[in-house]
Amino acid sequence: MKEHTRKVVDVLGIDVSVVFPDKAVNITMNYINRKELSTVFFHTAESSLFCQSHDWAAQSVDTCNLVLPGDIYMEHAIAHKVFEGESSTGNGQYAEEYLRRLMGRLSRESREIFVVVPGEEELETLKEDMNSAYPAITLDGGILSEESELGMENLVNEINGTIPDAVFLCLPPQTQLSMLAEYVSMMNTHLVICIESFKPSVLTGTEVVPKWIETLHLTGLYQWFRKEQKIRERIVGSIFKKTVEETKE
Repeated sequence: MKEHTRKVVDVLGIDVSVVFPDKAVNITMNYINRKELSTVFFHTAESSLFCQSHDWAAQSVDTCNLVLPGDIYMEHAIAHKVFEGESSTGNGQYAEEYLRRLMGRLSRESREIFVVVPGEEELETLKEDMNSAYPAITLDGGILSEESELGMENLVNEINGTIPDAVFLCLPPQTQLSMLAEYVSMMNTHLVICIESFKPSVLTGTEVVPKWIETLHLTGLYQWFRKEQKIRERIVGSIFKKTVEETKE
């Protein structure tokens, strides 16, 4: 059931909540204690543009209990509407602040979580960092390297075999939306959070090169990839901003 007690802003047809990270975490923890499944979706420029051309994706996001800004472009779009173009635009760290606060709460309550990521190395690094930063959290994880019916069904079976308190889908937006539309309702958990990634800074306090990258002497390639990824994000963000402006006109 979607909450209706918070202020929301319509961004290209999707209502995104305007709520401080600490309040969003309080709402999230309330979801964990419910009997029914609840979903939190971090909406980004990329997922927004995808929803523009795929009605089923927009409908899936609209069914989520809580939709929050997932990147700096979404923060800017919300702030522009809330503050009518004033300089308060967000710093792109909303999702990180939310995760830091949420991990602290989950740790204090010794919760069990299941994290889905695209690769084995990413999962192993995440487990190591999580164990170091939040040893009270029990972490299981699964890999979804490519979007396929069999892969998604196997992943649901893994999740249902552990029955975690919360599932984190740390996947590309299109894959998140596909799972949200077809498979999330099958998951035996209280809460599903769709967020693109656990950035290292959430667990370690700083942006670091994963240890397996250093071991394989691929630091240069990793940094190049991160640079290319940021360039792609800027391009997507520019298209998103232009689309928002055209819609307003």
